[in-house]
Amino acid sequence: TILGQGSARSLSNGTAAFGLPDGSYTVAARATGGVVFTNSTLTVAGTTLLTITGATVKISAPPDPACTTAFLDVYDSDYLLAPWVPFDFELVTAPSGSSGKSYPHGFTRLSGANGRLSLPLLKGAAYRARRGRDGAWVVFTAGSSGSYAIPVTLGTP
Repeated sequence: TILGQGSARSLSNGTAAFGLPDGSYTVAARATGGVVFTNSTLTVAGTTLLTITGATVKISAPPDPACTTAFLDVYDSDYLLAPWVPFDFELVTAPSGSSGKSYPHGFTRLSGANGRLSLPLLKGAAYRARRGRDGAWVVFTAGSSGSYAIPVTLGTP
């Protein structure tokens, strides 16, 4: 996204082309496949090329083997990573075999300073979550591996 100008998707090879008048712009690239990008400044003077290199984010192992580390990159309306955004979670259905264990049924978490929300969720459990107090509830089932990408619809306003 060229802030204030428009958006385009990159091609399968990762390139995108924009026609812009001379000037200075902020370029925001959305995280994909566990790779995150910081915003870049693009100064256009004639034909200009900008290469943006992302960084792979390490997902920490969950604190309990019965859990998966759920994660989500959180964005604001300008596609910038958004820190300190609140999310409400509710446990809808615990996974089979978890009876007798105590799990929180409702809790709130914030995205971190880097715009990433990361938290342990029970493997195979059904949850519902929403962004802020006014967001629509999204129901999902946590994955069964060590990490799980929360549905991206929760990450955008």
